[in-house]
Amino acid sequence: MPDDHNDNNSQTPREPKIPGMPGGKKPTRTGWLYFILACALLGYAFFNMGSGFANSSNTVKLATSEMVSAIKQDRVEDLTYTVQDGSVTGHYWKTKKDKGDTSELKSFSSTYVGSDSLAELMAEHPDKFDPREYLKPARANIKELVRHKLVDVLGCAGKA
Repeated sequence: MPDDHNDNNSQTPREPKIPGMPGGKKPTRTGWLYFILACALLGYAFFNMGSGFANSSNTVKLATSEMVSAIKQDRVEDLTYTVQDGSVTGHYWKTKKDKGDTSELKSFSSTYVGSDSLAELMAEHPDKFDPREYLKPARANIKELVRHKLVDVLGCAGKA
């Protein structure tokens, strides 16, 4: 008995089904881009989590004044300053009597504000709160820098 509904003789072509894919469609370029983006985000999160665990060791957070006093008292073994964020890390001894004993050496981190020279100037001359007075050296340096750029770099000397 002949079968009237034979799939081999059907007139409509069918797309080949891909096993495991819903609907049997191939992944698109957009799908691949989303997949790569998701992997990159997961990798970024994974690698940044590790830095938080590494910093959780016995590192003491010092105020800037404490760090400066430790430096002045020669209680700091080593120091690393990062210009980008103003952070300072290193090792120090809590007291002068501990100095030299490596078992008492502590890790520290701090943030250096860098306004010590201005603070010292204001402490030496409390009657001068006028910014024009304590910014005179900076203005002189800017004038010299502009003169150097115009005359030496751009070659504008005597061409008025």
